[in-house]
Amino acid sequence: MVDIDYVMELMDWNNSIENQKKGVELARNIKCLNAFLQPGAPYGKSVWENCAKVLTERTNKELVSFTAATTITGIPSSLSATLHSF
Repeated sequence: MVDIDYVMELMDWNNSIENQKKGVELARNIKCLNAFLQPGAPYGKSVWENCAKVLTERTNKELVSFTAATTITGIPSSLSATLHSF
């Protein structure tokens, strides 16, 4: 499992292009989309562009299922799935 903080640090636009690419590559394997939607402190706008790259690579099915679950329940789909597994 990859540490989301490590990935976000790599995706910071202040890093080298190589590190940013590595961060985007690692982010492709993260199922929870919350981290890439309007990331806040301590990352903020310095990772927005790379977060957008990650999100644009997701399928419509992934994005719709995430937004639908969040809209209906108010709970992010990853957390909702976890709660339903109990």
